[in-house]
Amino acid sequence: MKIIAFTALHYGMDYLDAAIRSVAPFVHEWYFAYSPVGSHGTRTHTVCPESESMLRAEAERAFSRSPLQRGFDYAWYTQDWNHEGEQRDSVYTMCPDADLIIVVDADEVWAPEAVADAVRAGAAQTTHDGLLPFWHFWRSFGWYCTDGHRPVRLIRPDMPAGNTYHDLPPVYHFGYAQRLEIVRYKIGIHGHRTEWRNDWLARFEAWTPAGPHNDLHPVVYDFWTARPFAKEQMPAVLAEHPNYGKGIVR
Repeated sequence: MKIIAFTALHYGMDYLDAAIRSVAPFVHEWYFAYSPVGSHGTRTHTVCPESESMLRAEAERAFSRSPLQRGFDYAWYTQDWNHEGEQRDSVYTMCPDADLIIVVDADEVWAPEAVADAVRAGAAQTTHDGLLPFWHFWRSFGWYCTDGHRPVRLIRPDMPAGNTYHDLPPVYHFGYAQRLEIVRYKIGIHGHRTEWRNDWLARFEAWTPAGPHNDLHPVVYDFWTARPFAKEQMPAVLAEHPNYGKGIVR
């Protein structure tokens, strides 16, 4: 079985190293689809805080620090896609012979046991899409939110359309534990920008561990409650992360 990882990329320096190193030992190849223009629903020519050269150098650094499988390789494609869906679907053209695709966003880190379980589950998956649980870390490594939404992170291109909801260890999502500069930029190019709560960014920036702990979701009211998390339970690739010891990521 040919197992590949795929990352649709525009920004993501904060956690790209950890995201890659958490998954790279389990795959045969890695494919990057880099867009120089914000393609996440709202196209913008606002200059991204992170350049392609910075992101590619970070990816190469991560691979140099990973115990890779024999013959491992990666490919980097740059294109101005019309929208994020087109960017993500490019993986089918990049690697038409993949048996299992693990989708790895730049702000998502996996525990080793989660990847191993996902490979086994993906190999047995009888639908095209496999959906996994997520924990959304909130402003730090010490708080997280959960919900019932499960993004597609396992793809079997040879299987018929349909969803499999896998009961696996969660993927650690750090989209709300990034630098404020990146969070502000993310909002500006996001596909749900018009739905974003008007008060959310100010509340997000002012938040402290003292609270509020509920009603934190950027789009939906009365949704997401932050719960404490013992950072010692983080995957090993995060133990040396610069944000590990911070009470708040700014």
